[in-house]
Amino acid sequence: MNRLTSWLFLAVLSCTALTAAASSQKQFQASMLVTGSIVVAPDGTVSSFTLDQTSKLPSAVVDLMNKGVPSWRFAQTKRDGQPVAAAARMSVRIIAQPQDNGNYVLRMSGAQFDQNTNAKDSLHANRIPPTYPASAIRDHVAGSVYLLVRVNKQGQAVDAFAEQVNLDAQPGGMPSESTMKRWRALLANASLEAVRKWTFRSPGSNDHSTDGYWYARVPINFSFADSLERPTPEYGKWEIYVPGPVEQNPWYSQSRIADRDIDALPDGSVSLADQGLHLVTPLGGS
Repeated sequence: MNRLTSWLFLAVLSCTALTAAASSQKQFQASMLVTGSIVVAPDGTVSSFTLDQTSKLPSAVVDLMNKGVPSWRFAQTKRDGQPVAAAARMSVRIIAQPQDNGNYVLRMSGAQFDQNTNAKDSLHANRIPPTYPASAIRDHVAGSVYLLVRVNKQGQAVDAFAEQVNLDAQPGGMPSESTMKRWRALLANASLEAVRKWTFRSPGSNDHSTDGYWYARVPINFSFADSLERPTPEYGKWEIYVPGPVEQNPWYSQSRIADRDIDALPDGSVSLADQGLHLVTPLGGS
């Protein structure tokens, strides 16, 4: 674990608003999503890994990853019954957790590993962005919705479920829990309405469908920046938001990932649900 004094933490984040948010409402969370690539040896140990754009990442985050990733161990990947090496894209969510003594602890809170490295191009056939709800615009509501989508053999999204909705922090503070619940529903419903009109390309040889369906996880970001083009948050910058509860899907029970990993997908990606590398050791403790 990397412990940062309060002043060092602020220097790294360059965001004084975080301190006010953390002290006024404990539900606020500061995090960033770190992406990269990983190669796993046949025995499940980490053979090598690289982080994307390390020059944009705080040194404390790079140190945390360099210390933690080599200790990971994965379930063996097998081909024709024999263990083989496996490569994947990885995305890891880093949390800056305030402590009672004024210090902060950085920890890895969730991760996803996608072996379908061309997922964004190969799985999307069309993707019409959701309509930003008018009431959400009026209330300056922004956030991220994490969907699980059920796709049939024809590539049609026949069902979708919002597993989690995170709300971006507002400068004046967040409203009541009931209002935030309503905001989450607004963003979730807009996302669900849009994704049910999408079509997808079959994952081909990676198709692990059952009962005529395959499943994908898709994050959708709602932002006011850049004329509502829903940009990916700037890489290497801390995001301040209120994480929403993880909802249990009534029609998908074979999920292999932990609840903590659901929001560890980069915006704009499509990931085959539960088909990537399977981490069997803790990310780094707590």
